[in-house]
Amino acid sequence: MSAPAVPSAVSATWKLTPHTGCILSLILPGEGKLCWFLGREYEYVIPWRCIVRIGADIILVEVDEEKVRQKCE
Repeated sequence: MSAPAVPSAVSATWKLTPHTGCILSLILPGEGKLCWFLGREYEYVIPWRCIVRIGADIILVEVDEEKVRQKCE
């Protein structure tokens, strides 16, 4: 199962290890509360091991949506 589609204008954040710079996970914003104006309630934290392929304009992941969905802090 894959995570829901995220609009292309939304940028992702990478979580890195501070000492080595290795990628730990990809963080994608979740759906907005009201047309994306009032912030987000959830985000998707996708571990590096779940990333299947990185292309020029797409990142293919294989995840269980419920396992990677986290409440924003």
